[in-house]
Amino acid sequence: MEHTSQVKGDISFTSSDGLSSQATNDDCTEINECRMEINQESVVLLADPGAGTMHGTQKLRGASLLEYFTPEQIRTHINSLRQFVGPTKSKAEQCQAMQNSSNQSRCQLCCMEHLSFTLAVYCNLCGLHVKREAIYYTTSNGGKQSYICPRCFRGARGESIEVEGFQVFKSNFVEKRNIDELNEEWVQCSGCGSWNHQICVLFNKRSYSGQTEYVWPYCFLKEVEGGKRNPLPQSDLHSAKDLPTTILSDHLEQRLLRQLNWEREERAKVLGRNFYEVPGAKDLVVRVFLSVDKKLQVNQRFLEIVNDESYSSEFPYKSKAILLFQKKEGVDVCLFCMYVQEYGSECPYPNNRRVCLPYVDSVKYFQPAIKSITGEALRTFVYHEILVGYLEYCKRRGFMSCHIWVCPTKGDDYILYCHPEIQKTPKATDKDIVVEHTNMYEQFFVRTGEKKAKVTLTSVPYFDGDYFSRRAEYIIANIDKEDGEKRQRVEKDQLQKWLRNIQLKLLLQMILQKEALLTQKLGDSIRKKREDFIVVHMQHACKYCGEFELSRKLRVCMLFENFYLGEK
Repeated sequence: MEHTSQVKGDISFTSSDGLSSQATNDDCTEINECRMEINQESVVLLADPGAGTMHGTQKLRGASLLEYFTPEQIRTHINSLRQFVGPTKSKAEQCQAMQNSSNQSRCQLCCMEHLSFTLAVYCNLCGLHVKREAIYYTTSNGGKQSYICPRCFRGARGESIEVEGFQVFKSNFVEKRNIDELNEEWVQCSGCGSWNHQICVLFNKRSYSGQTEYVWPYCFLKEVEGGKRNPLPQSDLHSAKDLPTTILSDHLEQRLLRQLNWEREERAKVLGRNFYEVPGAKDLVVRVFLSVDKKLQVNQRFLEIVNDESYSSEFPYKSKAILLFQKKEGVDVCLFCMYVQEYGSECPYPNNRRVCLPYVDSVKYFQPAIKSITGEALRTFVYHEILVGYLEYCKRRGFMSCHIWVCPTKGDDYILYCHPEIQKTPKATDKDIVVEHTNMYEQFFVRTGEKKAKVTLTSVPYFDGDYFSRRAEYIIANIDKEDGEKRQRVEKDQLQKWLRNIQLKLLLQMILQKEALLTQKLGDSIRKKREDFIVVHMQHACKYCGEFELSRKLRVCMLFENFYLGEK
């Protein structure tokens, strides 16, 4: 990503390119449609053709959020666009030099010529994100571009692939590498002809066609201060607070405000000041932006390897997206997003009553940028409290455990499309709201001490897009490949020769026991990163068999802490 993308990294609530997730394309479509409805409702049509326009023609107003701003808010917004965010002095000096130049081809607000963003490519079949510089396959189907990841393309049998209800021949797909970039679009002032980046003026031309009037901020300020134009009433502008609330969003938001008030009071006591004399977080809104029922289909090769009739071929769950907004410079900015998967009591074993947090993401623009009373950044305190509040909510609903991948692959933009250059990958911290916490390796792949449960793949939860399920498919593909190569080598030799070879017999026996080999390889892979795969227990589990006891009939040992045995 180029340096220019770091100048204005805030993700506006109304920007169509500001939010990108690891969810499926259908999820993204729902979010975009919801955002478009809110935007279009805020457009104002001038009743008087000559009022507030440069050319006396009837135009739509409200395309740019800046038209709702006060002059002071507009000046603050312009100044923030020219503040460089980066770790090196050389890049800061380069940014300053561009601002002082007289290049007319640059944006007159941010002083940059181009804002470049990496192309977000998602597989139409599995929904996974294609990483930067990775290979993918694309084709145009009825004017709509389709993308297929290498795993889905090579795994598809036959000469064609079904994409969104249409059969497309494999020969029509073109192999490409994800190195393309998207340049932010421009918009021209209706009065003076000045050109600006659409994102810099909080404008989305594609949503309003050619009937929209745009006046760039300096012309707008001149008209407002000269009495020729009035800002649109902010009461007509939809905000994050106007999004529908749910029981979960109310719980998270109210709990967060209580914790922030407590933190502010404690900070004031330490500083010897009044509550209102110390800075605190303001204008925070939590909403459940998406809640849909889905079904996870288990990989067919995985089912063949585990070879267990009682193991389900699909797991129903509810997918939710939880967002945190903060109003900055008059605009609701999405700072934190958390995708969760809730597998209820009706879901088959081993997923029943479990919660998975596959994606948690944030951007470092939270205000105020100060340390909390606990010693961590206040933004970190806020994000952790949202996570803690969600776990508390799940515990009340009867969920047994939560699985969190705390440190995903570095370099991926998981949900929020752009991150500040200085932002680091967040680490999770422990909170005393759970009965026990461990990691995925210790929970499912180790059989030591008092734990007598057998290590099997059928006991490991299988989540949508999780590291375990994705890694299992990758290992299975390699096992099948190695198996085919070994079979070809064996077939070239005489039958009597390999029957006399004991080592080859043992090798063939190991190939037939693919489940044991897959279990071993998965365990080795997870062991190396076991601290990144947190398993949080919200209910007590039997130390002997590992099963959760929902009836609460547990035998508690008085000599050892957190040692419970089930009734059976």
